[in-house]
Amino acid sequence: MTQLTLIESALQRAAVVSSLLQGEVLGVADACVVLAEASTPLSAEAADIAVSAGTDSGLIAVPHVVDDVVLLTQTCDLQFTTAAEHRCLVAPVIHMSEQVAYEALRGRRPGFAGLPWVGSTAVADLSRITTVERSVLIGAVSRGRPRTLQEQLHFAETISRFFTRPALPDPVNEVLSPFVKRIAEKHDRESAEGRCAHKVSELRVEATPDVSGRAVCT
Repeated sequence: MTQLTLIESALQRAAVVSSLLQGEVLGVADACVVLAEASTPLSAEAADIAVSAGTDSGLIAVPHVVDDVVLLTQTCDLQFTTAAEHRCLVAPVIHMSEQVAYEALRGRRPGFAGLPWVGSTAVADLSRITTVERSVLIGAVSRGRPRTLQEQLHFAETISRFFTRPALPDPVNEVLSPFVKRIAEKHDRESAEGRCAHKVSELRVEATPDVSGRAVCT
């Protein structure tokens, strides 16, 4: 069998991802990795890999030891698997306290995405997103997927927000700090303000003339 035939066969098998949804959690162990520089490792895991590999320079792959990953690629982009479109994005699924997972679900932990269809403690660690070939997902057991259209849209918005949230200058943060603190204090409280805050999913601030140290927020 030629190499081209093998690739074509693999592409046909990888087309199984067309049945998956963005936000689906799959049982794929150790699929997420971080690239590190062996000469200057920034984590104990990277240092251990460098030592075990016997190298003191160059890039090394440091696997993130997890059992499950969540699919981040949009559902529509998974419908066709071709020689040009055969990759997808995944993030490791980790478990934290119910409080942290709830805050992630409510958008208060921008580095994480809540996964309530898996459990009350499950979150996606968006700091460790990895690109994999779709063949990695062949035969993977599904641990759960968004159960409603609302969950699908909320997860998609969470991922979008992670990539698009702006870096606000310190003067702007100082202006907004009292307001954010008040909203946080009222959140989940049995009061008119608390019930209102619970219903709010997004707040938008316009800066005039632009987002800079001299901007005036309106």
